[in-house]
Amino acid sequence: MLPEPPVTLSLLQGGKLVLDDRTLPEVSFSTITFRKEFIDQHAEGLRGFLAAIEEAVRLINADPANTATCWWSRKSSRRSWQANSKCRPS
Repeated sequence: MLPEPPVTLSLLQGGKLVLDDRTLPEVSFSTITFRKEFIDQHAEGLRGFLAAIEEAVRLINADPANTATCWWSRKSSRRSWQANSKCRPS
């Protein structure tokens, strides 16, 4: 699994495309990686970061339709997103 631009470079150098995640918009293949040294130095902060990600996923999964509406509203107008109480977690 590679992001852009490494995926394009890999394909230009003979790599084979196994799966194009653009064909599966309902599935996320995102990954989060950290160097061991960073983990060792910031373990508590990383625990908080991962807890926040889990909470965000919980909120998204609790109301996917509203999340999608808020996401697109946010992309088109930051002010309207901030003003819309339905787009803020309670």
